[in-house]
Amino acid sequence: MVHRVFKHLLEHLGAWLVLALALAATGVGWHYAVLTGIEEARRSVAQDADRITWSITARVQSYEQILLGAAALVVASDTVTAEEWRRYVTTQRIAERFPELQSIGFAERVEQPELPALIERRRADGAPEFAVRPPGERPIYTPVIFSEPPTASGESTLGNDLFEDTTRWQAIMQAMSVDRPTLTSRRPVASPHSTRSITQLEIYAPAKREGALLGVAFAPIDVDEFMRAAVAPAATDIVLLLYDGSAASRPSAAPHGLWPTMLPGPIRELRSFAAGGRLWTAEVLAPGRTASAATRMMPFLVLIGGATISMLLFMTVRTLDRARRGERRFRDYAQMATDWLWEHDRNLRFTYFVKSTGGTRADVTASVMGKTRRAIAERIGDAEELAALNRMEELMRAGHRFSGFEYSIIKRGGEREHFRISAKPLRDLFGRIRGYRGITQVVTGEKRRERDLREAKGAAEAASASKSRFLAMMSHELRTPLNAIIGFSEVIADQRFGPSAAARYVDYARIIHSSGQQLLELISQLLDMSKIEAGRMELNFEDINLAEVVDDCCRLMQNRATEGGVTLAFDAGPIATPVHADRRALRQVTLNLVSNAIKFTPGGGTVSLLLAVEPDGSIGMTVADTGMGISEEAMLRIFQPFQQADSSISRRFGGTGLGLAISRTLVEAHGGTLTLESRLGAGTTARVRLPPRHSIADAAAGRRDLSSIAAVAD
Repeated sequence: MVHRVFKHLLEHLGAWLVLALALAATGVGWHYAVLTGIEEARRSVAQDADRITWSITARVQSYEQILLGAAALVVASDTVTAEEWRRYVTTQRIAERFPELQSIGFAERVEQPELPALIERRRADGAPEFAVRPPGERPIYTPVIFSEPPTASGESTLGNDLFEDTTRWQAIMQAMSVDRPTLTSRRPVASPHSTRSITQLEIYAPAKREGALLGVAFAPIDVDEFMRAAVAPAATDIVLLLYDGSAASRPSAAPHGLWPTMLPGPIRELRSFAAGGRLWTAEVLAPGRTASAATRMMPFLVLIGGATISMLLFMTVRTLDRARRGERRFRDYAQMATDWLWEHDRNLRFTYFVKSTGGTRADVTASVMGKTRRAIAERIGDAEELAALNRMEELMRAGHRFSGFEYSIIKRGGEREHFRISAKPLRDLFGRIRGYRGITQVVTGEKRRERDLREAKGAAEAASASKSRFLAMMSHELRTPLNAIIGFSEVIADQRFGPSAAARYVDYARIIHSSGQQLLELISQLLDMSKIEAGRMELNFEDINLAEVVDDCCRLMQNRATEGGVTLAFDAGPIATPVHADRRALRQVTLNLVSNAIKFTPGGGTVSLLLAVEPDGSIGMTVADTGMGISEEAMLRIFQPFQQADSSISRRFGGTGLGLAISRTLVEAHGGTLTLESRLGAGTTARVRLPPRHSIADAAAGRRDLSSIAAVAD
């Protein structure tokens, strides 16, 4: 067992183990070559850190000198004008020497009684809108009265009370306590490439006269420019992080980038120094120099040489392993696949033939080996297969590679089996074709699914067309009576012909009633159809006199027949036996058939009804008319829901096309049949036949529900 496991691991992982060991040795050599470069890079970063620290200290000292000079200007003069302040700032050339200084400003200390005089003085000195912010009464104010150069940010600070900002107030108090310029309180700042950055710092210098505080000179510092100026003396690949306080107080360093486990992290140097009255810590990072050390010539040569040797060893072992497993893989695939694998010689005779599943079938192989496809097909005599073989042989003799070539054969049962062939030519050293190799896939199931999909698509398209016809028909059928109801009801409601036109209003009311009946009939048909398709319509069987039901329907339809100039005749015949059926259902069937006959019979025509008992005891009802008739093509779809013989006729005479579908379903629910006989121009005859078991003598009592009848929409 252990021997088998060990052999399996060597067989599948041998090449990778060789590669892993070779690469590990290469990595160790590369690591020691890199360490030498790392030490050299660390020394250069330490020098850069010293230069950056000196640059920061020197620049802050320059800021202090500028602010001390500004404070001295205020102390030396009782009243400093805006123009004098502007001349002083201009002489310092801060835009040229110190672009990080946004402006030089002064905030004057004034007690509450003196504030109005200060405001008046500043407004008269070129700041007509000067005001102290925030407003409110306080014992002492320290508003900004000068800010040069007049940048947008500088102008916005005029009038701001510095003592109202806690951070500024703390910095000003510290500057007063040490009597020298001081930077703002502890804030972490970063270079433009760091995620921990702030917008600005501020430095303050107190202006005192005989121990009394006159105000403070200040300068906001653009952090981005400040950091750029500090890093400028060093290399451009330096990242600078600056903290307020000693090295022990700085935040823990976050990792910078992803480094290989054998490569040290980015080079980092810490420097603590005093500047602006505070202790600062500069953290200098040089991540690029670690990578640079790794790309020096010696590590590069070690890495390339070791990797090359490793890959050569790996490819050698891998090639031997693949050659051994390739044969096994081919055998496994051939046994598991569902295709036929074959080869032809230059005369297109089978030299290799394997049924993939289950291995080689000896009977099949023996029947085709050494033979051509044409010989096999000619023995069967299938013209379609021979035609396909002609096309395939043309491709083979021309030396073409092909895939997806389809043909079919006739099986012993008479059914067709479909195949898809892919093949490529086999050539000798001189490029001449010496045969073909390919696979044959059985795609009979796929073809069957394609046929089913086409049929389903046709059914879906027919259903969509039926829905469109139904929507067009319903919009017409609903809109016509609704327009009549709305129009004539408005005439009656408004009494447009005066209050004495009662006779005319009565006629309009009849029209409204007739339109309402038409809508009711339409909605009833739709509801009945919905119940039938849902299998929820039930029939209540009882003993009825069919002749009375039919006579009652004829009386209801007589007015419609008279209006159309159609003669309506009814012959009850010798029916004396009651019928066990649903009265409402047979009434609806009769009304639908008679209504259709009258509708499609022109004036002067005849509609006749006949009830009779057939020789086998069944009861028949015949509705015949002398109307326009129905074509043979229309007869194929006349019993489908929402279908009529002619869409133009439906627009002339109306109707939803549901009457015959509902009628046939109701008759079939009684165990009977409804058929139509018609020819164009020769009238139509509808025949209803109720079987003998629906007579009172033979019928079984109870109820019948339509859920067992196939949906008429099928």
